[in-house]
Amino acid sequence: MKTCLMKNWLLTSIQGRLALASVLLLPLICGALAWVLERAYSASLLEAQHQKMTTQAYALIASAELESQSLWLPELVTDDRLNQAFSNHYAFAFNHQDNALLWKSLSAQGRLDTVEYDVSELSLGDPKFLRLPISDVPFFHLHYLVEWEDGERVLPFRFVVLETQDAYRQAMEEYRASLWFWLSAVALALIALQFMILKWGLRPIAALSHDLSVIQKGESDSLKGNYPLELQEMTDSINRLISHEAHQRERYRNTLADLAHSIKNPSAIISSALNQAGNSLPDDMRNTSWLQDIEEQNERIDKILSYQLTRAVGGVAAPFNKAVVVKPLCDKICAAMGKVYHDKSMTLACDISGDAVFRGDEGDLIELLGNLIDNAFKYGKAQVNVHARAHDNTLRITIEDDGPGISEAEQAKLVRRGQRADTTIPGQGIGLAVVNDIVESYGGTLRLSDSELGGLSVELAFSQGL
Repeated sequence: MKTCLMKNWLLTSIQGRLALASVLLLPLICGALAWVLERAYSASLLEAQHQKMTTQAYALIASAELESQSLWLPELVTDDRLNQAFSNHYAFAFNHQDNALLWKSLSAQGRLDTVEYDVSELSLGDPKFLRLPISDVPFFHLHYLVEWEDGERVLPFRFVVLETQDAYRQAMEEYRASLWFWLSAVALALIALQFMILKWGLRPIAALSHDLSVIQKGESDSLKGNYPLELQEMTDSINRLISHEAHQRERYRNTLADLAHSIKNPSAIISSALNQAGNSLPDDMRNTSWLQDIEEQNERIDKILSYQLTRAVGGVAAPFNKAVVVKPLCDKICAAMGKVYHDKSMTLACDISGDAVFRGDEGDLIELLGNLIDNAFKYGKAQVNVHARAHDNTLRITIEDDGPGISEAEQAKLVRRGQRADTTIPGQGIGLAVVNDIVESYGGTLRLSDSELGGLSVELAFSQGL
């Protein structure tokens, strides 16, 4: 579970993506840097080794003397390492014509007898620096071909300086260990620094997300933070969107209220005219079917109009709504219903948590609770229960009564999507259809079931996420 959450965070979070890129790329960069630095250090060691052995060869040439068309060198030379056994430094002098050994250093006595090499590759006066093993032991070689003038004759001699690679390899191992230690330390420090930079750099986005959450909770009506220039245009657009949406909703409500007033006036005039016409008729004609049909259809038009206007005005889920606390609003509605139905002597039990909030329009919540509590009082016998809880980012409101209830078949019909006012089930009136439309507009759910009190239980559920 934790692995899945971490993977999801790495792939969906900006900070996670940047952190993942840093963690993956930084070791590659450090590895490439270590390879380059190691090669550079090795090249510098090899160049220093080349220069050192060339200097040793020059010192040998300076110590050599020509005697009887041969070369003489002292037993002890100026470089003490060539005079010591087990010093890993060796020197030889050869006659280049017949490859005869003319001299070798004391350090080579009993350890190296000769040095085999393809002398055809040598050039006069050009020291040849090589890395070749001798008896599986890695050595540095320096071969230097010189010519000695003896009167009219020119005698070629070859000086060879050898040194094992032990010192070079030890230096490389020490450098490699030190290099990787410090590169690892720098990499860890850079990763930690990168995380701090990411946290600091993405702080405005986190602040924006928090401010949007505050608006979604209804604690603010706009983004009021100080955002960087890169986010300023977006935050200004969001503020304009919120303001425009609120203005449009208010304008929409006002327009529909004017429409309701304009249509209801002719309907009221028709009702009044029918009453006057009925009163002017003789008693035996007042209850004629055609007159009753007109009155019923006019009442039906009035109900359908009220229902459709309520659907249009209410239940408009806005992207940002202030949070409406359920308890005080529900208490007011319950108190009002208690006065309306005081003759029924109903017992009301309200169990509403203080953290229960409705993220939507207050008028929509009034419409929801008003319809459901009114139905519960209207069809209940003696008991009405109202519960409201916020849990797992979901608001649940339950209203129960001890009335006759509704059969399962009728319950399924009543909550069916698209149920219209003129096909609602008799006995519950137009209210549940309005409730269902408002709930669906907020992406919520409405569930009908049998109440423990014996009547109907209506449960509303709304997600509280942004």
